[in-house]
Amino acid sequence: MHKTRGSRVISILIVDRNPHVREFLQRELQHQGYAVLAAGSAGDMLAYLAGSAAPGIVVLDPDLPDQGGLPLIKRLRREFPDVCLVVHAHGGEGGLDRSGAPVVEKDGRTGPLLEAVRLAARDCAGLVRENGTEPRSGREGRT
Repeated sequence: MHKTRGSRVISILIVDRNPHVREFLQRELQHQGYAVLAAGSAGDMLAYLAGSAAPGIVVLDPDLPDQGGLPLIKRLRREFPDVCLVVHAHGGEGGLDRSGAPVVEKDGRTGPLLEAVRLAARDCAGLVRENGTEPRSGREGRT
């Protein structure tokens, strides 16, 4: 069962240059009941966002081969202001804390990322489960 907002399933777009990370996060988020798409470049992400079935949440590692960093995040915010963003990056990537989005460090644990997605779904997208309840806090994800 997918999590929904009203009768519409909210999808999450995972954007990461590493296909193994994309596949792993896709499995983890699908296990939590989300519909999940994946992209390996900024160009692919922008194409998804411009489409008619644009995702409600983007989980972005801004270290991408074609564009990246804070300039990409600013572009995303400017061109797609309704999209909720969670930045998923290695520590020390400069300036990301100024992005205005939650920044979750890539450290191999999924718990903090799942919690950030849950909060984004609740706060940004108004996401509820099909039965009308909000996702539970905290312990839904594996750590």
